[in-house]
Amino acid sequence: MPSYGTFDFVSTRWSLVASANENSPMRQESLAVLCEIYWFPIYAYVRRRGYQPDDACDLTQELFMGILSRDAFANADPTKGRLRSYLLGAVKHLLAARIRYAKAQKRGGCVETWSIDWATAEQRLQWEPSDSRTPEQIFEHRWASSIVAETLAALDELNRDPARWDYYRRLRDFLAADKESLPYAALSKELGFSESALRVQVHRLRRKFRELLKQRVVDTLADPKELDEEMSYLMKCLRNG
Repeated sequence: MPSYGTFDFVSTRWSLVASANENSPMRQESLAVLCEIYWFPIYAYVRRRGYQPDDACDLTQELFMGILSRDAFANADPTKGRLRSYLLGAVKHLLAARIRYAKAQKRGGCVETWSIDWATAEQRLQWEPSDSRTPEQIFEHRWASSIVAETLAALDELNRDPARWDYYRRLRDFLAADKESLPYAALSKELGFSESALRVQVHRLRRKFRELLKQRVVDTLADPKELDEEMSYLMKCLRNG
């Protein structure tokens, strides 16, 4: 198994989901992690298909609760495609079934059955009326954005020391900035240490962010050897957003 940076990928969430027994605690934990990554891209896709917020919430929850409660991946072959492709196909099938068969059950308006912040979904969506992207393009962009957001949250958690939190937050702002435009001189003077020391700290933080990002991306792959290709695709999706 190849090594990337300072960590090895022994297995992935996708491979665990596909291979583990339905009742395996490890499988359930892996499914929960994958749901956290994918719930919002699925929600954005459903909304773009014309469904109202409550219906999109219910449909997203229905999709994932179905996956969590039954062996939904029994016929899924990780070697034949990315997990995001499988889930996109699954939600298309669900929407087609919804069109074919009218639901007699009255909609409940987002009855929460696992930890998802539905209240912020519409705020995060932030669609513009002139948005010409297809639902599939929106799904891909939200997938990439969700993985980056999960990575930043993990990085924050690793730096929760109250004594260093303010300092960390200043460095964190450098993650997305262009290297040539970073105000190293001004910030190093403000913080009271050399510019070279600040550059080292920013480099280390970026390296840790990349490691965490790769860990989350590889969780959605069957074969870690596909990581470089998937990372390139993720960056493309972010640029096209």
